[in-house]
Amino acid sequence: MKLIYIYIGGSKKTTSVQRKVISQIAELNNQGINTIGWFYNESNEIEELINENIILKPLNKLGKSPLFFLGYFRVKHIHQQVLDQISHESFDILFIRHFGNSGLYFKLLNKYAKKTILYMPSNPVSEGFQERKANESNSLISGIFKWFEYFLFIYISHYYLYKVIFPKLKAIVAYTPEFCNILNHKSGNKSRMIYNRDGIDANRVPIRKLNYVNKEVYRLIFLKGSAVKQPWAGLDRLIKSIMACKGINFHLYICGNVIDKENYNYDFITLTGTLSGNELDDLIDNVDIGVSNLANYLIGFNETTNMKSREYFARGLPFIQANKMPDIDNYDVKKYYLNIDNNDSLIDMFKVKDFIDRIRKDKYHPIIMREFSQQHLDWNITVRELADSIREIENQN
Repeated sequence: MKLIYIYIGGSKKTTSVQRKVISQIAELNNQGINTIGWFYNESNEIEELINENIILKPLNKLGKSPLFFLGYFRVKHIHQQVLDQISHESFDILFIRHFGNSGLYFKLLNKYAKKTILYMPSNPVSEGFQERKANESNSLISGIFKWFEYFLFIYISHYYLYKVIFPKLKAIVAYTPEFCNILNHKSGNKSRMIYNRDGIDANRVPIRKLNYVNKEVYRLIFLKGSAVKQPWAGLDRLIKSIMACKGINFHLYICGNVIDKENYNYDFITLTGTLSGNELDDLIDNVDIGVSNLANYLIGFNETTNMKSREYFARGLPFIQANKMPDIDNYDVKKYYLNIDNNDSLIDMFKVKDFIDRIRKDKYHPIIMREFSQQHLDWNITVRELADSIREIENQN
């Protein structure tokens, strides 16, 4: 069985998403599914290997930039190149990480529908709507075109993807049972769904060392992955909740690229910028808990198995979030994350303080969380589940 994994965005520069895709490809091969990754990026100048299983593929630059809808034409240009190249290959399964819609994308999916497994990493309609609300346009005209582009190339095109394309495909992969049900419902309950949770290379990150330098301060850390505003992260909700809570000294560290720094100009917030290696490890050693998404109600989710929660478990860092986790909630380690109400209400920060106080008394929690991640959340386990689902589908055909 030969599987080609298409990932738009892969390059020599490693990101959290790329590490995920690389881990998935490695484990699919370990599970006996011959998997080759095709990573596309405009920064790739020539075709070359990352490793024996992954090929970096260059993208030709888009010619003369159109006056309007640049994002759509760029995506269409990418899809044209993928379609041209895949037409010359033999394979049993085409595994595509979803990246935008275009007529050429639908042509590709229709042509190889019986061989295609489509991975949906997000809810693009809801997330696109929230991002456009949060990220302001420079002018009225650009704002009008921004929303028209959303309606035409995200809302309408995904309606077509769900209703017309989904039922034809070999399978759709989503990372929670809830999201599987949402997508299947959008297709008229005519799609074959695969639930496959996110994982972690548990041994890639160091286990944290407890270093509570000042127990009068309750320290939280948020690992920000995206460069744009994502309201469902819930940072505004957390900040308002801290400001409304008198008598407790909280301090929030936000790690990552923050474009709207003026919104975080408070004494209790430190913008660290992008940290990695020893700098990030040292900071995590000195905080009490992590923060995962606190407003996922905005994109219609009440469950998650996101990579951020997996990284917190691997590091041994308890955390708060506004989602349940179907692959953790039946285990005792559920006590190492605090489930906040998934709405726009102020967070009970006294409850967060009590959670931190309890965690501080449990000096073995980093070891317990790390061992759980190794035994239940590692990619070698979650991808084995994906490989089993793929083989089951192949055997049915």
